[in-house]
Amino acid sequence: SAALAQTVEPAKDHVQDYELLSAQMRICRMAHKTDTLRAQIDGRDQMVANYRKFLSCRDKVTTGAKTLYSELFAKVRGAAGRAALKNHHAEFVVMIEAERRDNESEGAFAARLASMDDKVKIAYQRLQLEL
Repeated sequence: SAALAQTVEPAKDHVQDYELLSAQMRICRMAHKTDTLRAQIDGRDQMVANYRKFLSCRDKVTTGAKTLYSELFAKVRGAAGRAALKNHHAEFVVMIEAERRDNESEGAFAARLASMDDKVKIAYQRLQLEL
């Protein structure tokens, strides 16, 4: 119906904001990696400060994702659309909160992040189909 289309369309328009948040998270990770390399020269105190800076950046992305999820959930109609949104958001948050494990090589961490990113992309495609 026309009323349903008016309700769903804004959600479809705003779901792309997850891509912006994903890009912002990649920037956070790249900046942290660069800062970590610099801190190896400057010492431990700088590494701690850089990690706090990364956490602050990540928190902004997490807050943005939570806000976006709430806004979209209110706009999406239908169980399938809401389930797809919930699944996408859950995969997105897992990717955002991923950290390098103890004794995990940089390559292994990059592979794990790539796998998470693939899951987010698949969930995103499903979400777009359901909207």
